[in-house]
Amino acid sequence: MRERLRALDGNARSIFLHLRLLERPADEALLRKLTGLGPPPFQSARLRLEHAGLIKGNRNGRYVPPGVAWELSDSGFDEDAVRETHETIGLCLLKDPRRLREAAHHLLHGGRAVDGIQAAERAGAKLRAAGRMEEALSIYAEALEHATAPDVERRLLEKVGELKEKSGKFDEAGKCYERVLGFDDLASTDRLRLFRKLGGIQQRRGENEAARQTFEQALQLLDGVSDVEEHL
Repeated sequence: MRERLRALDGNARSIFLHLRLLERPADEALLRKLTGLGPPPFQSARLRLEHAGLIKGNRNGRYVPPGVAWELSDSGFDEDAVRETHETIGLCLLKDPRRLREAAHHLLHGGRAVDGIQAAERAGAKLRAAGRMEEALSIYAEALEHATAPDVERRLLEKVGELKEKSGKFDEAGKCYERVLGFDDLASTDRLRLFRKLGGIQQRRGENEAARQTFEQALQLLDGVSDVEEHL
């Protein structure tokens, strides 16, 4: 079946690649927008793909069956084509507020790290507000993998730590806070906030002596903080 895909023309391969990366059913309107194909070329390519057994359809649209979801490199798609397709999908989905999390995923894998991280943080905030902690944690963690700027890495690490703490994963939350505290250029106000969070985690784990030492470190920073009341 891989050879069938390799033998298909560019239009059919484009539809297949977009569906493979979407990893969900997509309707004709979205696929035509992504591929730039008009109705006749799209229908012709779709029929060839269906005849070859490479895509199927249901009431939600067309999709790539699980048994056909091989590694893309085995299907003749190079890294540039995959990256560019991720980028195209991400930029298109970014216009739909309901698809923000999905857009972030594709932008991150499409070489648009800045846009992807911004979308991920917006999506994560919405998911967190809706009480969907695991989904928020997933998109923050994915964004963290693509963060290169220290300030972005610190911000995402803290958000991941907060969500892990809310989910009762205190050991993992503590490790996140400790990683943030490991940054040498961390501002005093940020360091104070992280010490308080880490100390709270240690208390919950019954590590009273460690918590006492952490809170003492926080107290030592209070003299350098302009708004003391905010941190009391």
